Amino acid sequence: MSVAQNFIEEYKKLFDSCPHRNFMQVEVENCEYTDFMHNSKDCYYCFDGAQNDGILYSDWVIFSKDSSDCSHLKNCELCYGCLDCDGCFNCDFLWDCAGMKDSKFCSNCTSCEYCFMCCGLKHKKFFVFNEECAGREEYEKKVSELIGDGDMVAQERLWDQFLDFVADKPRIAFHSDRSEDCVGDFLFEAANVYYGFGVIKEKDSMYVYDLGSYNSTHNNCDCYLGGGLELCYECMYMGSSYNCDFCFKCRNCTDCDFCVQCVHCTDCFGCSYLKHKKYHILNKPYGKEEYFEKVEQLKKALKEEGLYRALWA
Repeated sequence: MSVAQNFIEEYKKLFDSCPHRNFMQVEVENCEYTDFMHNSKDCYYCFDGAQNDGILYSDWVIFSKDSSDCSHLKNCELCYGCLDCDGCFNCDFLWDCAGMKDSKFCSNCTSCEYCFMCCGLKHKKFFVFNEECAGREEYEKKVSELIGDGDMVAQERLWDQFLDFVADKPRIAFHSDRSEDCVGDFLFEAANVYYGFGVIKEKDSMYVYDLGSYNSTHNNCDCYLGGGLELCYECMYMGSSYNCDFCFKCRNCTDCDFCVQCVHCTDCFGCSYLKHKKYHILNKPYGKEEYFEKVEQLKKALKEEGLYRALWA
């Protein structure tokens, strides 16, 4: 067996023998059944969120409060069943909306209040089916008639009605806010990003998805879901890491390759479940010079046999 093949076998044995975290949480309080949650409290059955309070049954929600059954939500409060929304308050069943208040069943609407079954509106108030009501009294009367008993059957009927209503309406082809020189969709404060989707404050990156941070991150490629990354390649579920390749669920790591569930590690290669370690290969410690020499030999052997990416397969 060659050096490269032997290393791959040892790597797989190490990965299978090490414990695996059932969830990844950072500075959370009372957040049961949540994974990849950061700086949040009182959340339940949520995934991929940060800076939340009182979020239930949702994924990719950030800076939001007291909302449930939502996906890709930002800066929202008291929302239910909303998708791809930003800055909304007390809204239900919104899709691709921003700055909405006290509205239900709306799509592609911005900065509206008291709108029901609307699409493509901006800065409107008291609208039903894109038609203006005489005032709040008429609006509430029409909404009450449409909602009926308000039970689950009525909700399903309204949802089907909503989908039929928006089916022939124009839709936004590209969502971008304060971004420049970008290709993708749902880009916020991004610059020079190629094929980025759902990214925040990302610069000079390509093929990134659900990636971003409170501070600017840049020079990443082929990364999925993370924040605070720089010079990372082929990484998933990562946080606050620099110059890492082929890593999964690592946090605060620097110059690491092929590492899984490592925290606060530097210069580690093919390691799993380590904390505060340096100069490790397959979880074994090495001296500084010996480490770099051996890593160089391993990389060369793996590349010569075309097995470098096989570690990640």
